Amino acid sequence: MTRRTFKTRRQNRFGMALVGFVVLMIIATVSFGSFRLKAKQDVYQAKITELEEQKAAEEKRTEELEELRRYTQTNAYIEEVAKEKLGLVHPDEIIFKIKR
Repeated sequence: MTRRTFKTRRQNRFGMALVGFVVLMIIATVSFGSFRLKAKQDVYQAKITELEEQKAAEEKRTEELEELRRYTQTNAYIEEVAKEKLGLVHPDEIIFKIKR
């Protein structure tokens, strides 16, 4: 081997080592970024689940409130409130009072 080919080979080895190092650094950076994104995804998925549960609870509450609204517009509700809070009765009802 001549001196020139030895020098060229050494430069090629150095270049290949440098390229290998750069590739390894890129792989490490991408892997680290991937782990961070996976952690963020897990956090966001937990938030999505929690918000879906809250949404379902609010929809159920909305249905209950709608049923209550419909019930409060009936005569049965009006009579119930009149009896409980105002002490009113129908004219044909008999009231018994307990003496103590």
